[in-house]
Amino acid sequence: MALFLTGSLYAFFRYRLARAMEVVSVRDQIARDLHDEIGSTLSSVALYSTVAQKKAGDKLPEASEMLGRITESTTSVMEAMNDIVWAVNAENDNMGHLVQRMRAFAVRMTEAAECALQFEVDKEMGNARIGMTQRKNLYLIFKEALNNAMKYAACTTIHVQLRRANAETILTVEDDGIGFDPCAKRNGELGGNGL
Repeated sequence: MALFLTGSLYAFFRYRLARAMEVVSVRDQIARDLHDEIGSTLSSVALYSTVAQKKAGDKLPEASEMLGRITESTTSVMEAMNDIVWAVNAENDNMGHLVQRMRAFAVRMTEAAECALQFEVDKEMGNARIGMTQRKNLYLIFKEALNNAMKYAACTTIHVQLRRANAETILTVEDDGIGFDPCAKRNGELGGNGL
């Protein structure tokens, strides 16, 4: 009886492991397909609109402006798609990869705005495992907070801190900017409250 029970438990765990590996494989395939198919098409659209914009130049200012908007929109969609591909890729299911992506985004944003960046991560964070949904949500919240600081705060320094306390992940994004009235609404906008 004990042998049968042990064998059954072993078979059950093998089955669960196989199913988990299938899910990881499907996630990785989706990430590759998105990157390859949609990414190449969007790159082509951006390239074509950039070339057309240069050809239109001063002769067709309205067309040139519209083509510029197409290029900007395409670039924005490509960035969003890259975020989705990154989020779906099971290889990124650890804090080390999340921190690396957050830091790269913060450096790009702050350098473009000539803003100082202080980026602190507790060593305890290390390469702890983090699920796809939590990782994606934390990254999107981080991006929104950083975008809000850059867009509305008129700051010269941004301080990002990522730490663990009481089994919770705590993200802090602070700036030395002008602040805002959280009750004020802007016409048709979230006004920095997309979080």
